[in-house]
Amino acid sequence: MRRLGVSVFRAADSLQKASRYLALSESNFDPQPRMPIPTRGRIEERSYSPRKSSARKGIFSELTSLMQDLARVREPIEGADFSGVFQHNSNPGATDSFKEIFFAPTLNQYSSTWLGSAHELHHSVYRDLPWREIRPAINAWFRLRPEIQDRALATLWERRLRPDEVLAVNLRGSRKHTEIPPTPVEVWVKLVGDLLLAYAHLTVVVFSDDQDLVDDFADLAPFTVVDLGQEVRTRANSSIVRAFRSQTWTSDFTKNFVGRTWLISQCHVVVTHTGNGAFWTALFRGCTCRFFQFTRLPGSVSVPQADCDLHS
Repeated sequence: MRRLGVSVFRAADSLQKASRYLALSESNFDPQPRMPIPTRGRIEERSYSPRKSSARKGIFSELTSLMQDLARVREPIEGADFSGVFQHNSNPGATDSFKEIFFAPTLNQYSSTWLGSAHELHHSVYRDLPWREIRPAINAWFRLRPEIQDRALATLWERRLRPDEVLAVNLRGSRKHTEIPPTPVEVWVKLVGDLLLAYAHLTVVVFSDDQDLVDDFADLAPFTVVDLGQEVRTRANSSIVRAFRSQTWTSDFTKNFVGRTWLISQCHVVVTHTGNGAFWTALFRGCTCRFFQFTRLPGSVSVPQADCDLHS
């Protein structure tokens, strides 16, 4: 193991002063929402059902599409059928995994022009999103069932850890970088090492679908790294996205995958990337308090604001 660089974080209040880590202006988030976009879903007899995708998407890509389409519904609806949301990721004989993961959505009480925009919100700087508007909508539409939360929490409890004792590091698989270039593992290690100066009481727990990245991170880290493992991981040039498209996953895998992302969101400090999985980590968290995001520009990190509106 070797130590990389000189620390720039000397205390908790110095996080905001570390301008070398501030995200640049690569965010595609426009503070002025565009004209409303019509929903692509089907509405019959006041019931909504999402348009079925012709391509096999990742789990959180499916959820992002559903979320944006729900936000575009402008007529009163009384019910919804989400049975096809995870059709590409679950066993054809399995029960409706959406209903087993989330409570039935509360419809028409909340709407969000932002969530229904044409922006690629999953590739934006999450700190800049209007959380006071987003949070009620997500809580109404995607409220996770307690059994999914308990299943995820058990993976930490087995290590005698609680989320408030964890600095979660969610490494984006390098083989998934078809849209944005990756940030080198050394930069991840450097940031986490600096954060530990302010959060020395936390345990570093790494999450990733790429075993090579996990190994590289642990080898370079001058601090202890806990790896909880994951049901599916890739190595070498194998792509996790290709694996999703070539195999049929059970509803249990979908539950565990969603639950694990929720678990990351509940940890005291989160270091993550840019993409659908990271976006939903922020959505489940409900804010970007103590949430450090490697943005679309390699090596650039979005540092959270000093004041968090989590309870506003």
